[in-house]
Amino acid sequence: MTDDPIEMSTEQAIAKARKRRMGIGALALVLGAVCLWAASRMTWAKLVAYDHLQVKTFKATGSDWSPWLIAVPIVLVAALAAMVALKGWALRVAAIVVAVLCVLAVIPAISVLAGGDNVNYATKAADIPGLFIVESISSPKWPAVLVLVGAVFGVIGAMQMMRISVGASGLSSKYQTPAARRAELEREVFDKKTVDKTASGESSVDKPAAADPSDRLLWDALDSGEDPTDSK
Repeated sequence: MTDDPIEMSTEQAIAKARKRRMGIGALALVLGAVCLWAASRMTWAKLVAYDHLQVKTFKATGSDWSPWLIAVPIVLVAALAAMVALKGWALRVAAIVVAVLCVLAVIPAISVLAGGDNVNYATKAADIPGLFIVESISSPKWPAVLVLVGAVFGVIGAMQMMRISVGASGLSSKYQTPAARRAELEREVFDKKTVDKTASGESSVDKPAAADPSDRLLWDALDSGEDPTDSK
């Protein structure tokens, strides 16, 4: 474990950013799963049909209307574990799968929202016997709207999964080793001073070498926008 306060603060910032994204992603995935599961339990179509003897009312629930409304919530719950267990390209693949399934879950709801003719589809979904003739059908739109909301939450969760997979590696590659950057800067300053002494004919034997700039002076120069390696 490093004792460098700059590196420690950087690692803490990366961990904090990852934790925040995981929190947002987990909340979005849970809300998406709840919305889609609730939509699967609702009545998507109510049909009144009759044969020669009776008139009956049939119902088609969301799970009858679209099997995706059962499968996708399960995938969203599984994505919670994947967000913690997976990293890198594996997490990216999981995020893409989640996003694609959420889009597929929306497709069956489009026909309901568009107000198309869903009699044949609803008849099959409600499993109406062939002897019955459909007299009327009613399809409420709010279960389909709930599917859209759940799919949006699922896509947000997938986006957070993608940000976690690429964001942490990007931050770590840029900020993970400030101590190494500082050592490289000190080495550049030392090399430049050596070159200047050689060019002016000075010898390290004749004059004691000037002390290297302190870490504090180097970083103060960088913070103020100056290049400490640039001798004027």
